[in-house]
Amino acid sequence: MKDKETLEEAAKRIYGSDASKDVEYYAFINGAKWQAEKMYSEEDMKECWNACFQFHKPAGFDSGINFNDFIEQFKKK
Repeated sequence: MKDKETLEEAAKRIYGSDASKDVEYYAFINGAKWQAEKMYSEEDMKECWNACFQFHKPAGFDSGINFNDFIEQFKKK
C-alpha cells in the first residue's frame, strides 16, 4: 500500500517543484488544514447518533440500523 501523501507533497505535485514560493502553494495547504479542522470525527458522529436516537425515534426509522452499519457505508474501501 502506498504511503499517504503529505500536504506539501500534494501541493508540489499540483503546482510544480518550485511552488513553495507561490501563493497557490500556501493557499492549498492552509485551505486543506482549515477544511480538516471543520470535519467531524467518527467519535463525534457516534455521540451525535446516540444522543439523537436516545431521545427521538423518527417515524418509520428502522431501529435495526446501528451506528457502525450506518458509518461503514461512507468509509473509503
